[in-house]
Amino acid sequence: MVTVRNGVVHLHGIATSDPARESTIVAAENTAGVKKVCDPPASWIPTGLYVESPKDVKAAS
Repeated sequence: MVTVRNGVVHLHGIATSDPARESTIVAAENTAGVKKVCDPPASWIPTGLYVESPKDVKAAS
């Protein structure tokens, strides 16, 4: 899931590989109007397990 507020993109979801995660970040960064991309380190775990940070939950609300 992707949420955007005031040009700040928050990425949420499961990244099953580092290249997939990196390409998603690059795509978001290259989107017109985007000022910042937030991808918390806790959201990527090599096993594909997704852990949502409380800060992101609050920011997306």
